[in-house]
Amino acid sequence: RLAAGGDRDVLAVPTDVARPEHVESLKEAVYATFGEVGLLMNNAVTRTGGGVWDRLENWEQALDVSFWGVVHGVRAFVPRMIAQGEPCLVINTGSKQGITNPPGNLAYNVTKSALKTYTEGLQHELRNTEGCRITAHLLVPGWTTTGKREHKPGAWLPEQVIDHMLAALERGDFYIVCPD
Repeated sequence: RLAAGGDRDVLAVPTDVARPEHVESLKEAVYATFGEVGLLMNNAVTRTGGGVWDRLENWEQALDVSFWGVVHGVRAFVPRMIAQGEPCLVINTGSKQGITNPPGNLAYNVTKSALKTYTEGLQHELRNTEGCRITAHLLVPGWTTTGKREHKPGAWLPEQVIDHMLAALERGDFYIVCPD
């Protein structure tokens, strides 16, 4: 447990989201430390590349992390979040490429397209689950400067994405699309 400003704590647990048993271990650690979960944010991605004829291993890694990682997160955390009986949020990070499907990285596009469909289905399921007080949302951040990359004109900064997301959540939006 690492102190992170004020009286809040952060728990850092290295987790391979492609492996459901790792995500289950993460869940157990989180609940043992905090007792409940109010927000599940699935933000898993790998950029292995993958055109139609690229190596099958690249496709498998892209799907394992960018799609199955999110499914593992939902399956591990959401049933217990439902049982908490409190309002909670699930936010899955998609991509405009999962909607527009530009050429260049088909494997990535497929994973984000599948994630969009999965999140739509998840919200439908949650909405129709008796006593469930959880909503699901699809964050589509667009071009964002992350890590130590140089900020380019037109790109969003992470803080801008967060501000946009928080405003959309306040409105109850399902699709949280950062405009170009």
